[in-house]
Amino acid sequence: MAKDDAGGGDALYALLTGLAGRRLTNQEIWEAFGLSKAQFYEARRSGKLLQRADRVVAVAHKLDINPVELLVNLVPGIETADAIEYVEKKRSEAAQFLGRLSARSTERNVDDIAAQLLDSITGVNHGFEEPDKRA
Repeated sequence: MAKDDAGGGDALYALLTGLAGRRLTNQEIWEAFGLSKAQFYEARRSGKLLQRADRVVAVAHKLDINPVELLVNLVPGIETADAIEYVEKKRSEAAQFLGRLSARSTERNVDDIAAQLLDSITGVNHGFEEPDKRA
């Protein structure tokens, strides 16, 4: 169930409108869920409207809402501190990776860094290597 019954009609409308930063029509909301008006109200009544995270994320994208912010506001157990901790973890991982790259060469250009990043992700050499000048 959503935090503070955000799956209920007025609370869900207020939450989505607040996060979108503009007035949303009921039609925009049920269309964002990919449902007809009748299907939307039945899913909401039965408690099935917000049961799938992928649906909530898709709705957020369709309404130009940050999906993490919507999930934090809807899902019990996901707190703002959890989202912050996750983002900080990813920032730290990226900084460590970029630090290892820059430690290898202080004169590395952006194309080389991008190529090395692609290499590490895909395992394929995307390097912009200069031809061997010892011919």
